Amino acid sequence: MTVPQIGRAQSLSRQFVQRMVNDALAADQVELVDNPAHRRSRLVALTDAGRAAIAAVTARELAALREAGAGLTVAEVDVCLRVLDHMLAALDDVEVD
Repeated sequence: MTVPQIGRAQSLSRQFVQRMVNDALAADQVELVDNPAHRRSRLVALTDAGRAAIAAVTARELAALREAGAGLTVAEVDVCLRVLDHMLAALDDVEVD
């Protein structure tokens, strides 16, 4: 994906995504590769180090979520999901610059 595509997909500004990509480039976690569809807008691709970093973050997040939700009942999770669905629907029309 290109920087603008990532921004649109994540509802983030192109400028914010560009800063994050620049930081990831400096850490050798991503690389920019030629885009056959557009000469000036390169594609952002994960490196092995980037994939490892994402795997580590995902593992920590899953462990934290398991711990945080350990005492919840199915009914409590269902209520939470309904509330979050309502909030997402209410925020769906918010413009992101």
